[in-house]
Amino acid sequence: MTADGVTYSELLSGPSRLIASVGFLVITIVLAYVYAWVLDFLQVSGGDYDAALAAGSQLYPDRAYKLKHFSEEIVIIPQKDIDRIKAAPESKLSFQQASFDFFMGQFTGITGHDEAMSSLIRRDIARLVDRVYDIVEDEAVHAIEKELGACKDWTPIVVLPKVVRIIINISQRVFVGEALCRNEKWIKAITECTAGAFQSVPVLWNYSWFTRPFVAWQLPALRNIRKHRKEAKSLLKPILGERITEMEKLDFKPHPDLIQLILDGTKGNGRSLDYQLNALIGTGRASLFTTGVTVSHLIYDLATRPEFIEPLRDEVLALGDARLSRANVAKLEKMDSFIRECQRWNKFLLVGTIRKVLQPLELSDGTILPVGTLLGVNTQDAVFKHTNLENPKVFDGLRYVYRTDLAKLTMH
Repeated sequence: MTADGVTYSELLSGPSRLIASVGFLVITIVLAYVYAWVLDFLQVSGGDYDAALAAGSQLYPDRAYKLKHFSEEIVIIPQKDIDRIKAAPESKLSFQQASFDFFMGQFTGITGHDEAMSSLIRRDIARLVDRVYDIVEDEAVHAIEKELGACKDWTPIVVLPKVVRIIINISQRVFVGEALCRNEKWIKAITECTAGAFQSVPVLWNYSWFTRPFVAWQLPALRNIRKHRKEAKSLLKPILGERITEMEKLDFKPHPDLIQLILDGTKGNGRSLDYQLNALIGTGRASLFTTGVTVSHLIYDLATRPEFIEPLRDEVLALGDARLSRANVAKLEKMDSFIRECQRWNKFLLVGTIRKVLQPLELSDGTILPVGTLLGVNTQDAVFKHTNLENPKVFDGLRYVYRTDLAKLTMH
């Protein structure tokens, strides 16, 4: 109650509440303009983001700047603030929300599954993989023989589509089990849902937030997704129904697949056909494209650097007839090093560590980024400039093996 005997609820009602709301809006707009004025804006010429980021690195080595990204913008933060970004909780700087916005998740479905599902995947997927190593090994042999054949002579192939087909066959064995993993209609539906989603992203970037819903509804790739999603749903329905019925039996043994993981870990949501379908498509979509691109780069890097073929082959052969397991995979130190070096050179995105600001963020120089800001880091700078690696601009497929050996020697 105020000194005049008026309660605060009365004070904030009617015209007073309107005035307060207008005042808040004015302050928000002013802060937005201050933020826009503080950070320099870097133009992207001809869509060349690589050149724009290189210029930004030269012009603003120690402070944030804004980069135009189609109809939106992204703030590129300096490397000195990277630890601050990584340490911030999801409730303050959200990777999930940034990915959802960046990949137009409300239209494409990319990263669109809920946080409970994301937590389940992060927590339990490794445990599931431990149970299916033998199955995965057999499925990998089958997929490679099916997609590549014997290849008794030099055989030309288009790498990425073949790799994607192999990966989807292997991953679906873990996701949906034997009943669907080799079903061509299911494989096609999952592939089309993934391809259509990623193809739609750069198209939607060209439109404003106001027109995107109308464009998305008419976009051929997204219409195609709706068709294949319907097909996938009809294929999954009897499988899920049969599984739920099996679970009622006393002698039921849980299946080693993602369907079962979702049923067991989502407090009843996993019994919903739509929930299961969203999770299976979403998880496959998140891993299929990125893994396909990574493996394709590995093949290209190995083909252009054949000196690594022999040591990598010898390391695998040294395992003998041992079956795949987490322990045996950990012994492939040279393989791990080569993969890490390939990933260092072939970054999936030019801008990494993407986050959306959910609570105001103060950078080390005092700059405050308001709620709603999309931020990221120049990955080329992180890899080649701000690193403690020796000769970072030289490709060394075994550099991480050497560092491991050095660490062991130092310990003794």
